[in-house]
Amino acid sequence: MFLSIVALLVGCVSRENDKQPISSEMNTKTASSPSAKANEELPHQVLLDQISKDWNNDGEDDDIRLVGSDNPGSMQTVLVEINGRSKIELTDYQHEIGGYARFGKWIKLGPNEQGLAVMFGGDEQEPTKSQPAWHKSYFWVVLGYDGNKLSVVFDTLNQPYMKLDNIAFTYSGEGNRFEFKDRFTGMEAAYDIAIEKSYRELYDPQKMPKDILDRIEPALFYNSVDAIDLNGDGIEEIVCTRYIPGFYLQHVLGLVSYIFEWNNDEYQLKKEILFKSLSYVGSDAYVPDNPHIEVVGELSI
Repeated sequence: MFLSIVALLVGCVSRENDKQPISSEMNTKTASSPSAKANEELPHQVLLDQISKDWNNDGEDDDIRLVGSDNPGSMQTVLVEINGRSKIELTDYQHEIGGYARFGKWIKLGPNEQGLAVMFGGDEQEPTKSQPAWHKSYFWVVLGYDGNKLSVVFDTLNQPYMKLDNIAFTYSGEGNRFEFKDRFTGMEAAYDIAIEKSYRELYDPQKMPKDILDRIEPALFYNSVDAIDLNGDGIEEIVCTRYIPGFYLQHVLGLVSYIFEWNNDEYQLKKEILFKSLSYVGSDAYVPDNPHIEVVGELSI
């Protein structure tokens, strides 16, 4: 199924009651985002994940632990510690996302530099009226380590385009053509949406109430986050993808990928890709020359 392969999500919560008018302040956050505090302790600690790796290339393996609280319903804060000394606390973990936190992949930031992704996510969610596809929602926080101190080098959730109502997705009034606009980046695109034959009469955009069309917006969290070396320079870009829920179960109007490049010791947004999936397999995230997707909009930033 299309979003069975979508990497890690946590039930996207309905945002119908959370909508706020767009403002000129594009840095307003959509959801609570992890922030960092060093050398904190958590009550009732429980070990969530643990790995051993020579992170800072000094020839000795580092003991890296991810701990959290075992208090019921309190998985909002986790602590990362290395060798029992350097610690960093990731706070404001989005409570509604539920699920888990664990270590993800190592990310190449340079010839001798690596970042470690902490993944926040949960179980695959069944289709609902507001989220009409099998999906997962999750996000990454990428950590760096200089041999002395841990730091957050990239937070996928705390991005200006994640603001509620940043995406405008409207019906053009003709056929099955819709218009996409990202208010933060300025990218615009218009394309036709496929509607299965058995649903065409029931979900004819020309007959649908305007209030239904006005509620179309991307999922709150990501359905896919990955680190991929897209240009072959040995440094991995981070690709964050959200999907736009459609009108009925298993219907997806499109997917939006934001591509970040590591530059001057930070990840910078360099490209936005809007695409349609052509298959239920391999179509949940943007990869160049992917035969399972059709790119309908692209913007270099």
